[in-house]
Amino acid sequence: MKRDVSIDLMRGLVIVFMALDHVRGFLAPFSPEDFDQTNLLFFFTRWITHFCAPTFLFLAGVGAGMHADKRGLVKTRWFLLTRGLWLMFLECTWVTFSWYFSFDAVQLGVLWAIGGSMLILAALSWIPRRIVGLLGVLATLGLALLGPVRDGDALVGLFIWPVVTEVAETPVYMVYVAGPWAAVMAMGYGATRLLREHRRHLPLLGLAIFCGFVALRGLNGFGDANPWLVRDSAAMTFADFMNPNKYPPSLQFQLMTLGPMLAALPLLSRWRGWLADRFETFGRVPMFFYLLHLPVIHGLTWGLNHARFGTEKYPPDQPLELFTIYAVFIGVVVLLAPVCQLWARLKRTKSWWWLSYV
Repeated sequence: MKRDVSIDLMRGLVIVFMALDHVRGFLAPFSPEDFDQTNLLFFFTRWITHFCAPTFLFLAGVGAGMHADKRGLVKTRWFLLTRGLWLMFLECTWVTFSWYFSFDAVQLGVLWAIGGSMLILAALSWIPRRIVGLLGVLATLGLALLGPVRDGDALVGLFIWPVVTEVAETPVYMVYVAGPWAAVMAMGYGATRLLREHRRHLPLLGLAIFCGFVALRGLNGFGDANPWLVRDSAAMTFADFMNPNKYPPSLQFQLMTLGPMLAALPLLSRWRGWLADRFETFGRVPMFFYLLHLPVIHGLTWGLNHARFGTEKYPPDQPLELFTIYAVFIGVVVLLAPVCQLWARLKRTKSWWWLSYV
């Protein structure tokens, strides 16, 4: 089966956007969603990265469907189980250390959600693919009807709403909960045939999904626990309108991100040139890029903050420096580009089984 270049390009774009957000996290004195301090450019520096997690989860579901078409359900089920457990292990070890340079806390982030969603999809793969996709849609609507569950134990933190718990006196921050993200992966799994055989309909479908977001957001009620407010300026009001809840991803958040992603996929298949080749390379090895970029960003920003301020974290009393954020981000991408190219070449030329897990 021929590899889908547009999926690689989309994954490459969003993994690079993810790097921008992580640089921002280490080099910003306040949150982009703090409307008492933020500006429009800083807000949209964060906003563009909202497409990362939904795109990865949805395309992981599509990838599982394509894997099943190529290698059969039994091998796909085993791959989902083993890779899901591997990603969850990496989240608790390598990724946690990359975030903190210690194990004083554990953060269950996007790899935890992808891994947990793969385990759930492996269990669901016994039923027809279209039914799995429908269950993803119904689960998303059901969680929207349930509304926010702001208090709860670890089980709630695993499946419904982010919580902070403690294991052996170590704080565990359950940021990416499995329930809504597994629903996104299930929808991708159910949409495999749509993406492969009916691609010409994707722009219209994506536009309709985004219009659904605009309609629900305009009503300022169903589908999100974070209502928008009229701010001091029209620009900031628009920014707040475009700021649905991500943790966990609300119905409005999913409509806002998945719609444009679907609409853009057919367009990416026509993108050619040097820059497209670079993003395609990143998209062929997104896990490798992810595992490298976190310690590289943390190390660079740690050194920069120490050199300038004598502290590991960017001081909250310092001004926002968007130029520095973008300069470090570009430097990280340029630094990792040749390494990712070498890894992509290795995956293309070697058939070692373990390469599919990195």
